[in-house]
Amino acid sequence: MNILNLKRVFIHEVGHFIARELNYKHYKIGLGTEQIYIEPCRLPDTTDYSGGATAIKPKGYIENGEVQNPTEYMAVILYGCVLQTLYLKSKEDIGFRTCFNIGNLANGKLDALEFRAMEEYCTGPKRKKIVEFIEKEYLSNLFTDQNHLKKLFELDPLKFIDNRNDKLYVNLPLLKQSLEEFMTEHLEYYSVFVKTIKRIENGK
Repeated sequence: MNILNLKRVFIHEVGHFIARELNYKHYKIGLGTEQIYIEPCRLPDTTDYSGGATAIKPKGYIENGEVQNPTEYMAVILYGCVLQTLYLKSKEDIGFRTCFNIGNLANGKLDALEFRAMEEYCTGPKRKKIVEFIEKEYLSNLFTDQNHLKKLFELDPLKFIDNRNDKLYVNLPLLKQSLEEFMTEHLEYYSVFVKTIKRIENGK
């Protein structure tokens, strides 16, 4: 087990989880996260990981290709790479697009592809402005609040994962409990994030 790579992916998936939780609790959108899973990818000289955070679907849900609440949905898509970038930024100077790109080695490859697929709801130039806002403003503002971020980044992923058939699952009740104070504080930042996405969507 490579704990450094594991924690990077853990933080990424927790980013999606946090966005969904805040959408649910404070915007009454969605139902939160059903599960977070992490899978090992054994390479010749190390072990890397990939993961996913799946949403709870309402009873009787039928997939029809439409996106309800696209602003908050895009926030969820983006937030894995937002928090991964902030976590790694404390160790090395990397950019948001190191994670958020369609390259095969990027943790946020599927997120970037999903964001691109939002063309019907948010055009390419507007999506570009959203990414620029993250890179030029949002990450910098959050990074200055290290006392806040450490409440997330000091979590030990090994305390939250169960190994089932070589696949790791995160204990969500324990995660919610451990992040309660963080999410209460983080709402101030996240609300700015959502408002800015909506403003750019509306062409303002």
